Amino acid sequence: MLRDKAVILLLAFTFIILCRESLAAPSMTLSDCLRKAFQLNPELLDAREAVLQAKYGITEARSAFLPNLSLDGSYNFLEKTQKVSFPDPLTGRMTEFEIDFTRDYTFQLRFSQPLYTGGRLMGSYRIANFAYQAALADLERRKSEVALNVIQAFYGLLLARESVKVARQALQTAQEFLRVVKARYETGEASSFEVLRAEVEVSNLKPALIQAKNAVALSELSLKKAIGVKSHEEVDFVGELTSETFEIGTEEALDLAFSNRPEMKLAEIQREIADQSIKVARSQRLPLFSLTANYDIRTDKITLSSDELEKTYAGYLVVSLPIFDGLRTKSQISRAYSQKHQAEISEANLRDAIELEVRSSLLEVDAALERLKSQEKNVEMATEGLKIANERYLQGYATNLEVMDAQLALTQARTNRIQALHDLNLAIAKAKKAMGALLKDYNLGAQQ
Repeated sequence: MLRDKAVILLLAFTFIILCRESLAAPSMTLSDCLRKAFQLNPELLDAREAVLQAKYGITEARSAFLPNLSLDGSYNFLEKTQKVSFPDPLTGRMTEFEIDFTRDYTFQLRFSQPLYTGGRLMGSYRIANFAYQAALADLERRKSEVALNVIQAFYGLLLARESVKVARQALQTAQEFLRVVKARYETGEASSFEVLRAEVEVSNLKPALIQAKNAVALSELSLKKAIGVKSHEEVDFVGELTSETFEIGTEEALDLAFSNRPEMKLAEIQREIADQSIKVARSQRLPLFSLTANYDIRTDKITLSSDELEKTYAGYLVVSLPIFDGLRTKSQISRAYSQKHQAEISEANLRDAIELEVRSSLLEVDAALERLKSQEKNVEMATEGLKIANERYLQGYATNLEVMDAQLALTQARTNRIQALHDLNLAIAKAKKAMGALLKDYNLGAQQ
């Protein structure tokens, strides 16, 4: 009997554990947040539609090479008769006849095939391909921006959580010191003022802890908004700030940026499009050759009898030679050259801007790393300083104000350390974005 009850209790306990696990909030790492944002971000959804439209543009440009076949039909509801007069050879009088020269139904099968367009069709097709590549590059650019926003929000949440830990440590340290002061007060070694001052210090630290917890809630809302998750959904964000190393030479970083940045790819594509636009504009001066053919059927009634159908067909080799178009072609050529020059200027300016961004981001990484090293040293010294202040206070060589100053110094050092750690992680992310390596670092570069 007891054994059966034990089995039932064990099964019930297992069921409760499984239910709790199934109801627990889903965990999301930084990579999970990035993938979620790439699925739901409206800006990326808009960019994907632009890619799809550009892909259809290639199909549209390709169709211009293929023959065109159409079937036209018409019905004539107005009879067009003509009166014809002939003299009667016997009487000599004029006799009138009405003759119908029209047919009620007309069908035409029309065929056309361009033979030579001076490079116009090929240029348009290449421009459509470049437009598709440009749409893909713009999607990558937007993904990098979205990724950096998500990373910034994620690191902001981690910083807020660390701030709660620091505030809780400060409060616990102050409460422990209050306990020590009260014990000394009961033995007559401390005054009531010291107790009061220690109690005030504890009360002053409680709002800081509340504010830090509120900052965590706000950071979670900001991160949920960045990844497209509803604010009421429960999510367990998993991660921590790390003091990772980031060593790369400036020249190597610049080479990576110039070869990987989607903005550079966009600039190169714009220059290629300008080149093709010049060729297309020049082709307007060349003759056009095309082949056309018509097959006509006319009848007064719908029938399958070939005897009642009038059939005609014709084929043409059409040549069109432009002579004068009001200087339209010349203007198009001049505009295309201007667009190419503009694209070259934009590309040069972009290279300068990217170089500045890369150099600045690498300097910021170095500065953040130095700040972190100095703050870690400060935490060690502040911890040792608080230990010495507590020992001096217990021996009667220091006042409680000196101990509280040491506590404040340690709290400030810990705060500065986690801020420096946050700054380092964010600076590395910005440097990777500047080099065009942010998406590849999370294996997200090939996704659309």
